[in-house]
Parts: sequence; structure tokens; C-alpha cells
Amino acid sequence: MSTDDIVPTQDLSIDGPHGGIPLRIYTPCRAAGVLVHFHGGGWVLGSIDGDEAYCQAIARRARCTVVSVDYRLALENRLQCRIRGFHG
Repeated sequence: MSTDDIVPTQDLSIDGPHGGIPLRIYTPCRAAGVLVHFHGGGWVLGSIDGDEAYCQAIARRARCTVVSVDYRLALENRLQCRIRGFHG
């Protein structure tokens, strides 16, 4: 992938009931829609950074804005907090 193919990103955090919820927004030129992405990992693995290439590819090829949402992992938080962390 050349630097011409890189979709611009913006890191944000929104307030959630248990603290900030990190987001990374990928905005290609002439975006035609929005996709909200939660990284994989079965509640124990994964991150926004780990899915960078995947989200870049989706934004570029589908020509849609991708909002990648991070969440608390099982090793660090109880399940109820992780589930509630999705609700802003």
C-alpha cells in the first residue's frame, strides 16, 4: 500500500458510563456511508491498532467512513463493564 492509498484517520474519545470510549474514524474521499466496526478477539484480545490495516482497506475499497470502536478487555474488566462500555 502506498502513502496515496492511506485513508485519513482521526482518534477521538466519547464519554461512556464507565469512562472514555476510544474511537478511530477513517474518512475516505467521497464517502458514501458509515460502517461501525468492533474489533474481534472474543472480549480478551484485539485493539483499534490491531485492526488498522483491515479498517483502512474497508474504508478505501467500500468508500465508506469506518468508525472503529475500542472496548475494555476481559483480563482488565468485568463483563458487565465491557458490555456497558458499548453504550455511550
